[in-house]
Amino acid sequence: MLPTSVLSLDAWHHVAIVYSNSFNSVQVFVDGNPDCAEGTFPSPNATTQAPLNIGSDTPAGTYDFNGIIDDIRICNRALSSTEVSRLHAVEYNLSVDLVKAVKPSFANLFLGTNYQLLVSTDLNTWTNSGPPFTSTNTVMDCPQYLDVENWGELFFRLQVSP
Repeated sequence: MLPTSVLSLDAWHHVAIVYSNSFNSVQVFVDGNPDCAEGTFPSPNATTQAPLNIGSDTPAGTYDFNGIIDDIRICNRALSSTEVSRLHAVEYNLSVDLVKAVKPSFANLFLGTNYQLLVSTDLNTWTNSGPPFTSTNTVMDCPQYLDVENWGELFFRLQVSP
C-alpha cells in the first residue's frame, strides 16, 4: 500500500499514519485527507526488540528520507479521520494578518436621498465604491469597510446619486 499523493518539494506536509489494532489495518493521511485505501498490516509484536525507524527503512538506512521530520506523535489509540484533519489544521501554521481598512462616516445628509461614495488615488480619477445607498439619518457610517493599501494616497468623495 503506497500513498497516491505527489508531494511538492520545499513545502510543509502533514503526514499521519493511523494503525488500528482492532481492525489490523493502516491508513495514510496527507495534509489532513485520506491518501490511500486502507490495507492490512501485520499486528505489532510486543515481544520484538526491533527498533522503530522513522525516516529510514532500516537501521542501516538503505532508503533514507531526504527532508526534515518534525513533531512526531505516537498515540495510544487509532485517531479518527476527523481527529487527523483537526490535528493537521492545528499544526499547519495558521496565521493572522492585519488588513488596513477604513469605514468612512458621513454627516449633513438629507433623509431619503441616494448617495454614491467615490474613491480616488490621485484626485483626478474617481471610481464608485460599492452600491449607492439611501440615507436613513443625517449622520451615517459607510455600509462596508474598504481595504486601504496606502493611507496617504486614498481620497473619498460623496455625491448625490439618481
